[in-house]
Amino acid sequence: MQEQSDTLILTEKVLWQECTGCRRKEGCEQFEEFSKILHCGAGNGSFSVSYNGIFRLCSSLWHPDMTYDLRNGLLKEAWEVVVPEVRNIRSSSKEFFSTCKSCPIINLCMWCAAHAHLENGSPETRVSWFCEVAKARAAELTGDPRWLTCEPWEMELPQQRALHDAIEPSARDRHE
Repeated sequence: MQEQSDTLILTEKVLWQECTGCRRKEGCEQFEEFSKILHCGAGNGSFSVSYNGIFRLCSSLWHPDMTYDLRNGLLKEAWEVVVPEVRNIRSSSKEFFSTCKSCPIINLCMWCAAHAHLENGSPETRVSWFCEVAKARAAELTGDPRWLTCEPWEMELPQQRALHDAIEPSARDRHE
């Protein structure tokens, strides 16, 4: 059972290593899924429209390539065409793949493409203070101060497992 948990913890890191090292990215289903920028629920069941008619998949998503001006089109087109197009936007940033995308504590972080764009001007960038918050949360949850001084994706498997078990206590039973 521990082997299964280790596999789950390392999945994103392994995908990044496999995908970025692969020469056949075009048409690769695994790479296409891994390289998507949006992995949240934006546009899956709701959207927002600003006072001036700008359609957004979520209220925080202000990137101009990820919005639609309803004054120049139809809501039906926004929902049926724009939403799938935006949800399929992919990254080619090696930095994004090697940091946020493969980070084992991204679920403790406030990172999302919309927040990254608002903070740094790009939906594919790391937000430093989000990392600090996530590392502090990981250290508190596990009682392991090493989370405060490392890059999360560089932490060894035992520390990642301890965090996973702290977040999901039922997972601990699967290790034993």
